[in-house]
Amino acid sequence: MARIPYPDPSILSAKARAKYDLATTRERMGARLMMAYVEPTREKFEALGLHFLRSDGVFTAQEREVVVLTVGRLCKCDYEIFQHIEIARIVGLDDYKIQNLVDSKKDSLSQKELMLVAFSEEIHAEGKVSDATFNAARTIFSNAQLVELPLLIGYYIMFSAMVRTLEVETDERPVGQDTLDAE
Repeated sequence: MARIPYPDPSILSAKARAKYDLATTRERMGARLMMAYVEPTREKFEALGLHFLRSDGVFTAQEREVVVLTVGRLCKCDYEIFQHIEIARIVGLDDYKIQNLVDSKKDSLSQKELMLVAFSEEIHAEGKVSDATFNAARTIFSNAQLVELPLLIGYYIMFSAMVRTLEVETDERPVGQDTLDAE
């Protein structure tokens, strides 16, 4: 059970109520329901998440999911892992690689994926990456990717912190392709 109750829909603005109703009717997304308390923040936060989720960033959807599953594991965020296992499947990661990411096994990962994991691990642990990791990453990633990667990692760390702090229950079912395509 969440540490605070989900908002009473009757006190929400029309805009927040529409998002709340969508979350309850489509897939009961607990995080979206909880964020109805802070509608202006939720709107901006969700926009950034959808930017990353819909592959508008500079990483492929598969690369993004390597990062998200790694961050979910590092943050011990079952909610994030549960949702992103299905998203990782949808975008083409195989179950063996997904399970290895969740279990912190690296034998099935490419050089680029290993760097995404290392970058995520160092930012999670230290708030930045070492010179050695950064210099190695420069040989793999573009400048744009070097700028976006800490933002992507930080977004999912922030999401994990909110979900875990409030003890938002894991959803009944993971999101599907409709969520990736929806407005």
